Parts: sequence; structure tokens; C-alpha cells
Amino acid sequence: MADADEDVSLLGVQEGVEHDPAEETQDFRFLDKLIGGHDVAHLSLPKRGEKDFESHATNLQLDTLEASRQAMYGVLSWQRTHTQKNHILAQYHPETNTVCVEKVKSQHFQTIGRSKGGKEWLLPEEALFMIERGSLDCRWPVEEQEGVPQSHRTEEGAPMSLQAAYAAFIGYEEGVGGKLTLDMYNVYAGLKRSGYVVFRTGTWNDDRGDLLVQDANAQSDGMPGPSILTRFFSDIWRRISQPSYTVTPESLSFGPLIKPGLYRSYSDVYRLLNIIPSHDRKAPSSFILPPAADNPFRVHFDVYRTTSGFRKTARGAPDFRICVINARETPIPTSAQLNDLFAQVPEDRPKVGAQHYQKLKHGCRNVLLAVVDNGVPSYIRVADTPFDEVKIYERSGVGPRGKAAPKVKPTRFSKELSEPLPEPPTFEGQPGVRSIAGDLGNQRVKDKVIIVTGANSLIGIGRASAHQFARHGSRALYLCDFDKSNLDLHKRELASLYPSVEVHTRQFDAADEAAVKAVVQEAVDMYGRLDVFFANAGISSGKLFWEEDSEGFMKVMRTNALSVFLAAKYGSLAMRKTSPEKPYPGGSIIGTASVAGLKSNAGPTDYSASKAAVISLMQTCAYQLVGSGIRCNAVCPGLIETGMTRVTYDAARARGSEKKIGQLNPLRRGGQPDEIARAVLFLASDESSYVNAQAWAVDGGLSGGMPFVPGKLA
Repeated sequence: MADADEDVSLLGVQEGVEHDPAEETQDFRFLDKLIGGHDVAHLSLPKRGEKDFESHATNLQLDTLEASRQAMYGVLSWQRTHTQKNHILAQYHPETNTVCVEKVKSQHFQTIGRSKGGKEWLLPEEALFMIERGSLDCRWPVEEQEGVPQSHRTEEGAPMSLQAAYAAFIGYEEGVGGKLTLDMYNVYAGLKRSGYVVFRTGTWNDDRGDLLVQDANAQSDGMPGPSILTRFFSDIWRRISQPSYTVTPESLSFGPLIKPGLYRSYSDVYRLLNIIPSHDRKAPSSFILPPAADNPFRVHFDVYRTTSGFRKTARGAPDFRICVINARETPIPTSAQLNDLFAQVPEDRPKVGAQHYQKLKHGCRNVLLAVVDNGVPSYIRVADTPFDEVKIYERSGVGPRGKAAPKVKPTRFSKELSEPLPEPPTFEGQPGVRSIAGDLGNQRVKDKVIIVTGANSLIGIGRASAHQFARHGSRALYLCDFDKSNLDLHKRELASLYPSVEVHTRQFDAADEAAVKAVVQEAVDMYGRLDVFFANAGISSGKLFWEEDSEGFMKVMRTNALSVFLAAKYGSLAMRKTSPEKPYPGGSIIGTASVAGLKSNAGPTDYSASKAAVISLMQTCAYQLVGSGIRCNAVCPGLIETGMTRVTYDAARARGSEKKIGQLNPLRRGGQPDEIARAVLFLASDESSYVNAQAWAVDGGLSGGMPFVPGKLA
């Protein structure tokens, strides 16, 4: 390559040919400063990134290149020294092709090597990796001399160069003389550089040729050869574990598997596609692998993720098992070779509650194939998948190992879209009333997990709604507010009245996105579901629009409208999640709006605008959650006696004009928080299963028409 570069510099640059900066040669003349009359023992090589050569057609390039080569040669051939603190001295043992470290004083050996007799013994890949990165000073062995300690003989040995290490540890054929292939080392080094802990599978004396070690963590020095009886039963297992199916002219189907017709569900389609063969996955107690020439698919490395508490003496089960394959010499594995590969690893099934797709993806046993092509590994995961145990067309039955499977498979669609409607009762041969929600009685929100914001006020809608939720069987309540002065009082009160309900209090700003996300995640982590989010936080300025500044306007919009948006965003994400306990998505998001959002002249400008935004948010979100079973509605109270309107009520009572508060609605009175809470309870329960994207006015009739005036109209 250097000669080619010189020829190009002499011939010149052709016109019209693009110049690739990546092909330029680096200038290493600056390295002369390291050895030009200086003591280089205390210096280090500079980092990369120096200026490259400029491309031109002059002979100056030749001189520059030659000087650069000479500088690099001088640096590489100079004597390099190690500090006593980090110097790791080891001796090569050619009879076992291992390396012995006598004085262990480095953290490297926490994840590599084997401790024996106060020494560390390194396998070829471990020693070569440390030599390559400059962490190990390996010496050739010297003849034993009487009276000379082993440590002194090690120091007298000649240093092993990197080229010699490759020649000593790497072999063309796997298992010859204890050497490993270059492909195996490339995979090992790549995993180590990525931060993984890698150990060779099996015992140290296992040459990977015949016997498979049963205990993956065993580190014994030797193992007796397999008996004739073991070989006999291993061969029988290999034969009977093949897929047991026979294609005959009678069983062979001509034409498509899915015949034309009307199918009510995918279950019938999946039954027709159930043609994947199965086999016996139970591995024998002892197993003999065929020679590597007959079956190169065998587990070579056990890989562990790096953890603070990792100990190589008690490694446990590995996170991955690696099989190294040469892509140019090894064809696609046969079913017999894969069976032998899976027999080398223990059974590792996913959790019993895992969904069908997770069970099929994970399989009973799995191995990573490191397919190396020209030194570049590509990782392919193969698994022994129990297609015969996981029938995706069945909704009930018995799962693996006799465990009861969920009766209903979780789905992303609502129950009404996933199942047929229930049949109505009959009376005298005529159909009765079809019921969707069923008879809920006094348990209208039974077992539901509910979040309520704006719940601190003693006379507020949030507190009244929490009492209704607790009274009607909710499983858990989260009472949230920016002001926490009364939250603990509400919790004690609810706990005394409804001890079966779990009440949690949280202080945060309802418009704080991180806080809203956190409380939703907490509910999902603790209970596995979220059913109702009542976004009730709100404030009002009471100013005329020309008296309000932009900061005050946005403060009202942030608390009243942004808080509802965040509740809908994170509440709907949690309500979409399914589990065996909640097989279908669904839930209810309720935002507190106002009649001021429906009609003008019912409140201050900023307040009215924010409540109109709440109505629009709920209606828009409902349409974007189509098919999910999640309902979004707004409740619009009239003039209700709460902490926000207390000033109005107190002033009217002081003047003796309390009756005039409700004179604009047909009921001729103001409202109470419990009356709003009962409407919220209805929207939260399954009784409102067909109420969606609506603004419910609970105002005594105020928004139903023109202001009500008693007496004659003319």
C-alpha cells in the first residue's frame, strides 16, 4: 500500500477524479520528539487526530512519508517500561497452552481467569486479550534450576510479543493443542470490549471435541470419559427427539391452507395454520456431543452482564450462551444439529404469566449464534420454541406445566369490540333489555384504581368525589393537590369510613408533567392498572380581561387546561395497558370544566377560556382514543358552593340575599359538591359505558336556555 501511495504521488492527480480524505496518510514525524535525545521511558504515545497529508503531486510527499515511517518505527522499537504498581508478570505454559500469573495485584482478575493455589490461570483467549491491550507481560518458560524460585525464573524468561502470542494461542483447527480459532477470539474480544464478562463453557481441559460438561459453572481440572452406556442413550435421544411427522399422499393438501369462506374470528384461521411439528424437548441427564467435524454447533462462551456484585466463583446462570460459527465453512444447521445445540443448555422458560408472543419468542432454550464472516461477527438468536404448547387460537385451557392459562387473552381493543354483546333475557318468549354494564348496586366502581387532583379543599368537588368513589368499592384512591394542608385529614377520614380502600396522598402541581407521569406510573407499578383519572384542579383570577396581564392569564390556563391535557395523556397510556387481571384496555378520564365554558358571561375571561379548552380537549382526545375503550368526558358545574365560590356565598349571606344566588336557574338554588360528585361517579362507572366526548352540565338548568325570570313575561 505504501508503494502504491508513492506511485500516485509521482504520477500526479488526474482531473475529474474525486479526492477521498480517508485515503490520506497520517504524518507521524512529530513522534521524533519522543526519542530525539529524550528519555522516553516517562513519555506516552500521543493521541490520534493529528493533521493528515495534503494531496499534491510533488516529491515532497516522498520525504514526508519516509520521515513519518522512520519516526513510527523508532517509537515502536523503543524500550517500553511498566510501572511496578500495574505490572502484571505471567509465564506461558506450552503443555496446557495456558498462562500463569503468580502475583495477583490487579482488578482484571475479578472477571477473568481461575484462582488455584494463590495463582491466577488464564485461558488462551484471556491471556491474548490482556497481551493485546498491553495489560499483561507474558514471558516464555525457562528451564528449572535448583534453588531458584519460580518467580525469578519467570522474570528471566524472554518477553512474548503480540505476534508470538497469536502464534501460540491461535490455531487453524479448533481444539488442536488447546488452541482456539481466530473466529472464537474475535467474538471473545468484541464482547469483552463491549463490557461483558465472558467465560468459556465447560471445564478447562474440555477440548470441545466429544464430551459436553453438564454443569456450566464447573471448573474441575478433568472429567472421566463417557461410558458406552451413556453414548448409547445419547444416540437414542438424538434419534427420537427429531420432529415426528410423516408426509403421505393422503395427508398432503393440495391448494391453499386457508380456504375461501367467511371466518368470524382469527381463531379458525390459526387452527388451519397449526402445522408446525413438535418434538420431545426433555434432554437426557448426560449427553454426548458428536465430534466438532460432524457438528460445529456447540456452546463456546457463557456471557454475563456486568454487575457490581459479580463473583467469578459463584457466577450463576449466564445471561447469554454463545456459539461461534464460521460463515464461510459452516452451512445452515440441520434440525439434528440444532437439537444437539439445545441439549447443551438447561431449560429456561419465561414466566408463567408471560403472553403468548413472549413465550414463543423466548422459547424453552435459546442460544446466540455468533456468525463470523471475514472477522466480523453477526449475532443470530435461535430458540427451541414450544409451538405445540402455546396455541394462540385458544382463549382458555391449561398452559405450560399444567398452569392455568388466562381465560381471556389481553387485547388492545375494548371488550365491546372484542367479544359479542351479551344475550338479553326473555319474558314470555320476547327478548328483554340487553345490559352492557350489568347490575352494579352499591359497587359502581368496584376494584378500580382512581386518581383525583384538586382534592385538598374541605368543601371541594374533589373531596366529595373521593367519598363517592370509596363508598362504591374502589380499590385504591390517589388524592393529589398542590396544597397538602388537608390531604392527610381526608386520608384518615376515608380510612375510618371505608377501611378496605387504600388511600394515598401526593402533593404536586397538577400542571407539572413529570409529577403527573410519576403518580400514574406509581399506580400502575403498585396495582397493575389505572381505571379513572379525575382531573379536577382549577383556579380563577376574578379579574376583568383588561385588568389581567399575560402572566396571570397563562397561569390560569396552565392550571385549568394543561393539567387536564397531562391527565389525558398519561392516564390514557396507563389505561391502554392490559394484564391477566385486566385483559382489555379501558377507563374513564374526566375533566372539570364549567358552564362558563359553555356560555358567555358566566365567569371571568381567563377562567371561561380555560374551561372551554377543557371541553374541547376531552372531545378531541375521545376521538383520538378510538376503539380503546377509554372514554373522555367533561363535567360542567354551575354555581356550586366550594372553596372557589365561598366569597360569593359568604357575601350573600352577610347581606341576607342568599336566595338570589340561584335565581337564574329553574331550581332557584345553588348546588352542592356532592351533587357534582354523583355525576362524576356515574361518568367513572361502567354505567356510563356509552357516554363519551360529552360536556355534562350539572347546573340546575342554568345553561339550558335563557335566564329564568319568575312571573309574567310581559
